[in-house]
Amino acid sequence: MSLVPTQEEVKKYLLNKGIDYKEGTTLIACYMPLRGTSTATAMSMRYMAINFSEKGIALIGMNQLTCKLEEDQSCFISKENITNLVLKKKMLHYQLLLEFSDGKILILRLNKKILGAKWQKANLTRVVENINK
Repeated sequence: MSLVPTQEEVKKYLLNKGIDYKEGTTLIACYMPLRGTSTATAMSMRYMAINFSEKGIALIGMNQLTCKLEEDQSCFISKENITNLVLKKKMLHYQLLLEFSDGKILILRLNKKILGAKWQKANLTRVVENINK
């Protein structure tokens, strides 16, 4: 049993919902809505699986206790709705900034290594190369 969803689980989830999927671009990301004390930040962190395809980006929420994909917490953001996509390299991770046509901004943390996801590092390298083209 894996600590995080496998790439195959993400693929099956997206294809079952009729959402575009691209091999080798699945990542585990962390969303931290609150900034401040360590406890507040830790309690507000949300992990999600994301997949970059030619049509856009799929985001799938993960259960905080089981790390399973949540059926009711997913969305697909088409390329047309993304006005800015910036990937910044930090010391221990990458920061993905997504800006949408409605003015909202989403910032995700992409760790180079995730326990139980040996594919994270290779996929992150591939996504970085594609974004920086």
